[in-house]
Amino acid sequence: MRPERYLILRLYILAAPQNKVAESKKILKELIKKYNISLISLGNGTASRESEAVIVELIKEVDTKLEYIIVNEAEQVCILQVNLRQRSSKL
Repeated sequence: MRPERYLILRLYILAAPQNKVAESKKILKELIKKYNISLISLGNGTASRESEAVIVELIKEVDTKLEYIIVNEAEQVCILQVNLRQRSSKL
């Protein structure tokens, strides 16, 4: 069984008015390739729908299987912290 790995980062997709969507997608593509990412967890906070639109475009552009889920931002942090504590206690 392959161990699960998590890459935790906070990346802000800069849509309007900054209009840095291309730059954000470039960074994401590099991370997807480098870390073999297959799932993106997208917080449901401010500008989540705009970010979702960028992620949907990105999925169409990459040549790997990539999915996304939308999660409650408050719960997302707690779940990741618990999972990481459980994993580190087994090491």
